[in-house]
Amino acid sequence: MHSYDAEDGVCVLVVNDQKVIKLSDAKSDTYLYKSGTSLMELCVVKDMEPDLTMGQPLMTCHDFDVEQDVNAISCKINGVTFYVNIRSEVAS
Repeated sequence: MHSYDAEDGVCVLVVNDQKVIKLSDAKSDTYLYKSGTSLMELCVVKDMEPDLTMGQPLMTCHDFDVEQDVNAISCKINGVTFYVNIRSEVAS
């Protein structure tokens, strides 16, 4: 997440009734989300509509939740909660 720490580079969205982390740079958008029992990653061309059925599994994931504040993202994966402080403001 820190490599995407620029204005509007990291945000939490709901896509198809599912919470996702969206990481954006000048050329692409990367989505992190839970599907079935996997944490998934989907990379698409900048501003392209994501098709979450096309993601690639990263790891086994039974529990995923994510929230954002102005300068922080809290993420819970498999019962472990961690926080990432963002130096630039994230979109609300």
